[in-house]
Order: sequence, then C-alpha cells, then structure tokens
Amino acid sequence: MIITSLENPRIKKYIRLKDKKFRDEFQEFIVEGEHLVAEAYKAGLVKEIIIEIDDFCSYDCPKVLVTKEIIKKITDLESPVSILALCQKKKMDDSLGNRVLLLDQIQDPGNL
Repeated sequence: MIITSLENPRIKKYIRLKDKKFRDEFQEFIVEGEHLVAEAYKAGLVKEIIIEIDDFCSYDCPKVLVTKEIIKKITDLESPVSILALCQKKKMDDSLGNRVLLLDQIQDPGNL
C-alpha cells in the first residue's frame, strides 16, 4: 500500500500514537529505526512496517509505503529514519519476578 497524503486516516492514527493516551487506547505504539524494528519483529510485536517509498524491507508482514514528508510528521527524531513499525503492545502479567529495573526520564530508549 502506498500513502502520499497526510490526510489519510491511517497516517493520522500514526501521528496520534505520539500521545500516550492514544497508545493506551489503541494498545499500539510506533518504533523507529532499523534496530528497534528488528527487535520488535523478533519479539512478534510488529503489525505493519512503515517504510519510505524508495526503500526496501524484507520482513514478512504488511508494509505501508509513505513519503519522506509523512515519515517526518510521524517521527519525533530530528534526523528521521526511513523505517518505522506499528507494534501491538504486549500483554503484561502481574508478576514482576525477583528483579526490577526502574528508569526515569530516559531521553532515547533506543540508546538504553
């Protein structure tokens, strides 16, 4: 599927997912960059890949081809990447186990 309009309902949804309220409502989130997309794909969380029209992606899942301008609108990064993924939030169980790691005010979770 190729999308070139910022007015497309799917693109509007991607943009809304920047807001935690909507991420919680839809139980979805966006990951940005090849490494995070690969990790989400390995974890089985990817619903669809959002990729720039001129790029190639070998992942076996639905793909949405978009323009560079749309990627800039979806992403929060200063230097937009060419691949993003719409992911389903994983259902969490109530048990924490015997170890807990708490992080506060992480600027870029990908660097963590």
